[in-house]
Amino acid sequence: KVSDRKSEYRIELEKRNEHIYLKHLQKWSHEQIAKLYHLSLPSIRRIIFEQRKGMQMNRSIKFKLKNGKVVTIRRIRGTDYDAMMKFFDKFVRDPGVKYTSQYLGQPKKNKESCVKMYDNPNNLFLGAWDGDNLIGESTITRIAPENPKYRGLTGETGSVILDKYTSQGLGSKLKTMVEKWARENGVHKLYAEVCHKNIRSLNNLLKHGYQIVGIKHD
Repeated sequence: KVSDRKSEYRIELEKRNEHIYLKHLQKWSHEQIAKLYHLSLPSIRRIIFEQRKGMQMNRSIKFKLKNGKVVTIRRIRGTDYDAMMKFFDKFVRDPGVKYTSQYLGQPKKNKESCVKMYDNPNNLFLGAWDGDNLIGESTITRIAPENPKYRGLTGETGSVILDKYTSQGLGSKLKTMVEKWARENGVHKLYAEVCHKNIRSLNNLLKHGYQIVGIKHD
């Protein structure tokens, strides 16, 4: 019960901080925001600084694969829906991709729900791009603390990379970036479900400090 209340309190703080940053983007002065939320000016400045840091993931960076090829890494947005669906079609047909279990047998979500999910600042969908083609993704989606299945866990993470681009350092790079975003945005624990045949993904997660806590039987 105490843990649940702490989780709810943390979520309320995160929502408040997002609203404060939105006021800042709407050109409210720090003094106006401080008065509205009954906070000191130093607190308002700190919150805006931390929120701005979290938003830096919206910028794109270049990453050189081990084979010398350069790809772009940036956040997946709602406007990338068509590219995401093409990627989805590729990896479910790609014999080299042993994707995580949450994708098995699941239908595609409709466009409206996908756009809302990609543009939700509480989640992170980070994509790797070769030109206009999405070639890999690593994600974090927040999980409701009241869900008994994930009690005490605040986020679910998953990654998919097309077979042609694996073993090039890209998986580790994406995982490092999403975990940095998680630390900066109040996601303190991460959960992943991985197909038992996906040895590559399991090894990548273990290398990043994840622990196997159970086996799910269908």
